[in-house]
Amino acid sequence: MAYGLAVAAAGTPANPNQDTTTIAASGVGLAVLLIPAGLASVALVSLRPDWPLAVLYGMGLSLAVGLPLLLFRNPLASLIAGYAAAAVVTVSLPEGRTWHNRAVAAAIVSVLTLLGMRIAFVPTAVLAPGLPFMAVGLADLFEPRRT
Repeated sequence: MAYGLAVAAAGTPANPNQDTTTIAASGVGLAVLLIPAGLASVALVSLRPDWPLAVLYGMGLSLAVGLPLLLFRNPLASLIAGYAAAAVVTVSLPEGRTWHNRAVAAAIVSVLTLLGMRIAFVPTAVLAPGLPFMAVGLADLFEPRRT
């Protein structure tokens, strides 16, 4: 997705006869197409028993959070925010833990990504894809277990 958006912004495709809008649209389309595969793999690896439902919840939440953020005219940050929201419900929740810290971590990732891409695009674009699921893991680490 980042490659397609960079080509669209620079206006220099690899093939001079190709339209930059096509490249950007195909990059965004590929990124959106890979969301279910990524969420399914995360749900399966985290041993979530109801992984198909988790993927559906994650997809819905990803769209519900990501689409309104397109108002900021940054599709990459919108996609990362959607991934962060999907990570809250897709990763298996350990027993005795709640999702509240995960939601706060997802909101922090969304704000950091939106602001970071305004200030320093390249470092944020490189680091941002790793933030959503890492933030969920850190949120789980810092939450005390309830008995």
